[in-house]
Amino acid sequence: MTDTGPATIPIRPPQNGQLTMAKLWREVNRIGRQLKPTGHWLECRRQWHQLRLLQEWLLKPHHPYRAVFVVTSPRSGSNLLIDYLGKLPGVQSLSEVLNWGLEIGPRKCLYFEKAVRHIRYSMQTLQTPFRGCKLFLRELANYRLVIDDLEKAFPAACYIVLYRQNLAEQYVSQKQAELTQQWILLPGQQRKRATITVDPVEFKKYCGETRRGYEEILAHPAIRERGAVLSYEQLTSNPESCLRDVVCPLLNVPPIKPKSDLCKQSLEPLADRVANYAEVASLFNSCLCRLQLSTPGRSLHARAA
Repeated sequence: MTDTGPATIPIRPPQNGQLTMAKLWREVNRIGRQLKPTGHWLECRRQWHQLRLLQEWLLKPHHPYRAVFVVTSPRSGSNLLIDYLGKLPGVQSLSEVLNWGLEIGPRKCLYFEKAVRHIRYSMQTLQTPFRGCKLFLRELANYRLVIDDLEKAFPAACYIVLYRQNLAEQYVSQKQAELTQQWILLPGQQRKRATITVDPVEFKKYCGETRRGYEEILAHPAIRERGAVLSYEQLTSNPESCLRDVVCPLLNVPPIKPKSDLCKQSLEPLADRVANYAEVASLFNSCLCRLQLSTPGRSLHARAA
């Protein structure tokens, strides 16, 4: 079948005769759900999202708030943490506002000033005293955005650095999600499975880049002063303790019992998910793919465990 484009689905006229920005945005979303996703259509939706952000920025009252940045890398439990943050009193949190592959993200090739402006506009859509979002290390690198830039734009911001101790698990999970395009799993959804083949050279490069990315972030004084470090393993094994002892004291908000509808996606051992596991088993079990980050106020450098 040939994709006939948006013109085949007419925009419904508003019942009261007024096509406001909010109604037009809902109509664009309705059309988008009925069309096959394409690069052009994604760009169209991104442009509409930019207009919506601009409308919020210009027309909505501006109130003081503290920014909360979850600095992380893919497949490290960030969706789970964002879900928990959004349920804390006085806290709202957005997802990947700098993800150029999503309609909520800006264009890929931007300078850091425009990336900061996009974060500002996105935060304006929230209403609470604490407003958070997720920033991937790769997105910061793409926009040449560093902690100093965030500090200038968002004074007194809080930072939660989230990482995964087992880089082999993280890498394999990332590759599986890229193949299946299943990034989250909700109750009732079918879990998609995929077997991957690991390139040892590529995996070593991944481990090195991930380690260096966290080292650069943790070396900044702002992380020591207003930051916390959490691992995926801590977050998934004892989320109540993570919120009560780490996140809530950082934000100075009362703790709550963590609840989330997100389900764990990878249940099988690595040996069942990696086709050439025998070839890379020794690499997976080496210190190269073991990451341990120190908490702020102590030594802030990543080290192999």
